[in-house]
Amino acid sequence: MSSNQNMLDLTNLAEDLHEASEVSGMSIHEMMLSFAQEMQADMQAHAHVVTGKMRANIVIKDEPGKITVGVDDDTVPYAKYEVYGTKPHVIRPKEGKKVLAFRVNGKMIYVKQVNHPGTPAHDFVTPAVERFLDLMGEDSAKIGVNLIVKGHA
Repeated sequence: MSSNQNMLDLTNLAEDLHEASEVSGMSIHEMMLSFAQEMQADMQAHAHVVTGKMRANIVIKDEPGKITVGVDDDTVPYAKYEVYGTKPHVIRPKEGKKVLAFRVNGKMIYVKQVNHPGTPAHDFVTPAVERFLDLMGEDSAKIGVNLIVKGHA
């Protein structure tokens, strides 16, 4: 088989997980759930809190063959704007409405549009993964971050 830079050799990681499983007495699945819980706690500790909805919806999903951790997009669809930020943009009324209405200092304001300055990114996901992978070792961290950020090692 020819060398392919998009291929990822997980042999060492698999061996390390197997060895850790034997030493800890935990199954690899139990270890992965434990890892997910650590990342979940880190994300919750670093997420901005306004109402607490985003923090409360940083969840672990344990599905057959897959464990994921992150913000539940169905419950908190605006999470991506928090993590990645937004560029300046215009906010207009929803279709069928003529104005936006909101309260500022107790006074109702009605406008046709708002020029939003954008939202700075507050990525609490990638740093949580990086901090966790640093605990697993430098090589594993490089592989994991590249997979998450770039989609390949």
